[in-house]
Amino acid sequence: MFTKSLLINLASIFCLYFLSIYSQSFAQTVSEETPAYTKGSVHGEIKDDQTKEPIPFVTISIIKLPDSTLVTGNISDENGIFEISQVPEGNYIARLNALGFKVLNTSAFTIDKGNRRINLGKIPLAADAKVMEEVVVQGEKGMMQNNIDKKVYNTEKMGVTQGATAVEILGNVPSVNVDVDGNASLRGGGVIILIDGRPSGLSGGSRSAALEQIPASSIERVEVITNPSAKYDPDGTTGIINIILKKNDKLGYNGSASISIGNRDKYNGSLNFNIRKKKLNFFTNYTYRYADYYGYGSSNRRSYLADTTFYLRQKNNSGNINISHLLKTGIDYRLNDRNSVGLSGTLNLRDRTGFEEIDYFTYDRYQAEIGSFRRDNGQKSNGNSFDVNANYIRTYATQGENLTVDFN
Repeated sequence: MFTKSLLINLASIFCLYFLSIYSQSFAQTVSEETPAYTKGSVHGEIKDDQTKEPIPFVTISIIKLPDSTLVTGNISDENGIFEISQVPEGNYIARLNALGFKVLNTSAFTIDKGNRRINLGKIPLAADAKVMEEVVVQGEKGMMQNNIDKKVYNTEKMGVTQGATAVEILGNVPSVNVDVDGNASLRGGGVIILIDGRPSGLSGGSRSAALEQIPASSIERVEVITNPSAKYDPDGTTGIINIILKKNDKLGYNGSASISIGNRDKYNGSLNFNIRKKKLNFFTNYTYRYADYYGYGSSNRRSYLADTTFYLRQKNNSGNINISHLLKTGIDYRLNDRNSVGLSGTLNLRDRTGFEEIDYFTYDRYQAEIGSFRRDNGQKSNGNSFDVNANYIRTYATQGENLTVDFN
């Protein structure tokens, strides 16, 4: 069912398309009949008369006087600025047309030998109350947001969030590669991994093990910075992966709990709680993860140039159990509208137990068994890490400008 707003949009698009075709045709005719040195240009800037904000994509038509014929036209850019060139000598007005605004005709102007460049200045457009109606927009964040300096991926939009780990989350982020051992790389090179924008213990051989123990349910988003500035000290790396953990800051008392159960003994649980009153905000987040993994395989090998062993068959069975606890808690205090201080801590406890059983069977040329043996491998590892951060943030009047001081 077509709505009034949709019909207006379709009409506007048709008019712009017709105007562009007409302008190109007319410009070609004029260029053939009118010498270039007799032509001029018209430029200006269009703003909302109430908010003083620029109005983008306004249709500007150059109307010849006194017969009111359309000569040429153009569309304003994102900043409301326009320029129309190749306008022949004559008397004109400019007609401005934008969806949701009243049509405006400028004062008459003349392009002649003494005045080739016409500056219409800042042109205010008034909103058209007859066209504007109440509009309710309902939407939600997409999986990816493309900012100027980074790409942000919202983990809630990924199908692997429940029961997954940070390794599986990174494996679903474009341009990030994760090998079979859980090592992350960006565009095939080294990468710096940050937690909440700050350095952490995720480095060296312990990085993959630590990432496996961070439940995806505690991750709010992943930021990929492929061209980092000097702020991050990125020398010798191809980029930065910034993992942002969840942090509540809603007013009043808020809390939530979740649990998920998977097949073959996989369990995840999380608790979130925060208190925010006036200038003070206290938050805490706890996640628990238990996962039991298994694997099996077999191989057959035949040796043509060997001694008495002509066949070797191998079977293997493996498994490992990962248990992790992740606790993040902190407090923020707003000194005033421009200054705030905070103190937070993150505790990560992880334990991993694994085993591997490999059976070997050897056969002669007639495939009669001549020997067998088993190799058992066992491994157990654990790691504990604790990060503490104290910070001071000062914001300035210009949006995006701030001073941050961190102690880690």
